[in-house]
Amino acid sequence: MISKKINKWLTHILALLNKKRTIEKIRKNSNGQAVKIAEVYEQLVSGSVSLEEQTVLQKINELRIALCASDEMMHFKKIWEPEDSDQYNKDASIAVKNMARTAAIPPKWGEFHFRLLRTVKPENCLELGTNLGISASYLCSALQLNQKGTLVTLEGIPNFAEVAERGLTRLGLSNMEIITGLFSDTLEGVLNKYKKFDYVFIDGHHQKKPTLDYFEVIKPYLAENAVVIFDDIYWSEGMQEAWQEVIKQENIQSAFDFYKLGIIIYNAKITKSAEQYRLAWSF
Repeated sequence: MISKKINKWLTHILALLNKKRTIEKIRKNSNGQAVKIAEVYEQLVSGSVSLEEQTVLQKINELRIALCASDEMMHFKKIWEPEDSDQYNKDASIAVKNMARTAAIPPKWGEFHFRLLRTVKPENCLELGTNLGISASYLCSALQLNQKGTLVTLEGIPNFAEVAERGLTRLGLSNMEIITGLFSDTLEGVLNKYKKFDYVFIDGHHQKKPTLDYFEVIKPYLAENAVVIFDDIYWSEGMQEAWQEVIKQENIQSAFDFYKLGIIIYNAKITKSAEQYRLAWSF
């Protein structure tokens, strides 16, 4: 366990030392979408943000603070546990504040999504795993500033979806649709309704098989040069294996390993191995 952590930190430091060379390589060898990802990375490292964007990000932070202080209790079933586990579908409860403090997307990575959407300007976005709606707040806010684009976000637990909807309403965001239900029951209907997605965030089931299964279902509905983001690719050995299997597939034009997030650019016309890049910023 200790050796794995040391290896992770050493790899992270090496990526930091090589970031300039990696950026130059991306600009030289990659497509426009990959170059945009590199540009967003540079903006975030430098702290570059407009006054308008700063105001929006502050409002999201105020929502985060409110959720982290909320004593409201949420009751649910443990639907994310393996079906053969004795914990599957067991009754559970948690305070909003505890969920917000432990499971909401960290501010840095929320801003990463925000900046990326501001840059690639997608039409249709899909999120698997709404949770309390913090990540959706970053996504929808970016789309609103872009004056184009819609987010469809799926959440398996009704109580979580209710809290998320209240938060998004508080921010004055309406460019989204929250779908409640098991992904296995709702995903295909959403895909058939919207036909194509050019930005996908998979963050709802941190296990190898479900992650790969969802990706396989989504792939036929990806637009050319779609950006697909996998959260917590080093969460477990299974998630690391899932990420490695994804980037070895055909139709992956570029793959970015940010340690917490894994990002691919999907192109059905590509059959060669993906260009792979590591960029360090934050765990």
